Amino acid sequence: MGKNSHGVSPKKIRKSPPKTKKRLAIKAARRIADK
Repeated sequence: MGKNSHGVSPKKIRKSPPKTKKRLAIKAARRIADK
């Protein structure tokens, strides 16, 4: 899962605006908190 996320993260951040980057960071933090 980590490898997949790493490959999709850079591509998504590059194509999406900075707002999405913040949203992704929040989602990641939430996932870590859930774990």
